[in-house]
Amino acid sequence: MAKAQTNPAHRPPRRPKSDVIVVGAGPAGSTAAAMLARRGVRVLLVDRESFPRPKACGDVVPLGCFVALREIGLTEIHFPHFRIGQVALQGEEGAERRFTLAPRPGLGTCVVPRSIFDEALFHHALACGAEYRRLNIRGPILHGSQVVGVAGTGVRGAVEEYGRVVIAADGATSAMARALCGADRRDHEWAVALRAYVNTDAQLDDAIELAFLDAVQPGYAWFFPVTNHRANVGIGMRSDFYRRQPHTLAELLTGYLGRPELAARIGRNAMEEPKAWPVPLFHFDKPRVFPGALLAGDAGGFVHPITAAGIYPAIITGLCAAQATLDALAAGDLSRAGLAAYDTHWRQALADEFRPAVTASRLSTAFPHLVAAALLHVQPAGPANPSLKIDAPFAGGKF
Repeated sequence: MAKAQTNPAHRPPRRPKSDVIVVGAGPAGSTAAAMLARRGVRVLLVDRESFPRPKACGDVVPLGCFVALREIGLTEIHFPHFRIGQVALQGEEGAERRFTLAPRPGLGTCVVPRSIFDEALFHHALACGAEYRRLNIRGPILHGSQVVGVAGTGVRGAVEEYGRVVIAADGATSAMARALCGADRRDHEWAVALRAYVNTDAQLDDAIELAFLDAVQPGYAWFFPVTNHRANVGIGMRSDFYRRQPHTLAELLTGYLGRPELAARIGRNAMEEPKAWPVPLFHFDKPRVFPGALLAGDAGGFVHPITAAGIYPAIITGLCAAQATLDALAAGDLSRAGLAAYDTHWRQALADEFRPAVTASRLSTAFPHLVAAALLHVQPAGPANPSLKIDAPFAGGKF
């Protein structure tokens, strides 16, 4: 475990003001904070931003997210959203497979700008009893190898906060993960993405579109309606392949939107709010449990290796981290062994669905068009490819 240079080492820990510090108030952090606070735990939720805040994302919130959020008492959707009923998988020269998503009563896959969705989860966590402070966390405070708090900066300068457990959910560029895990990940374990918004002249239907174009393999371009006349558009590609080709993400996205059917839909409307971001793709061997600390959501690399969907696993790992923390607090064992149930919990919830995607991503290193070829032959129900067991994106309401 690497030691954060900004943090005092081997300092006797102060008496913690909080039982648990949750770093990052996105879906993973707010979910964990809400669950813990509902169980009477003293929770300090910290984030470098105030809410609402913009967040680069494709904005698709699968059905499974809303099912999981019932665990923290969030049972109804009280914010603007665009319900999705279909997924269209597209290839070159007009190839397309389209299928229908099965909703549940009152619930379904939606497109919701992250500024809206994350704010709703954040305020729910506060309503459950979590305390919030706006802090930019630089890394953990260590007592020996035990994480006993976090160090960062606030509006008045340097700040140290102490807690019995720290749940790090501070995103893809997590300062906590860098300090605890050490070296950065390799290129094939990352993707890069660019999203923008665009208004449309044409009225949009209830389908999200994923285009597996030759120029962005392994990866895809997307067109996700936010309203009947506005869409989230973007491009994502695995980092190692992106570095080998000559175009910028902006050039690739412009080329995608210049396709005749999209140009006619968009008219003369220009892209707005373009934002690029790194995507940490899931792999099994990343450490996620440390003495006194857990990594959840993007900070733990819980992003689907094929679709790059991270909202559902963020919520699930937030729940798993909260449950493991509750058990460790009750047992009085905050060591790595005391928190190890977290690995068991997330594996039970996610491993069976992540495993074939990890395999497919590895095969894509040698055969970059493999996943696109499998998905474009997907049937309305069942896996896209029986040998790889790759499910069609969002068909299961999760990824």
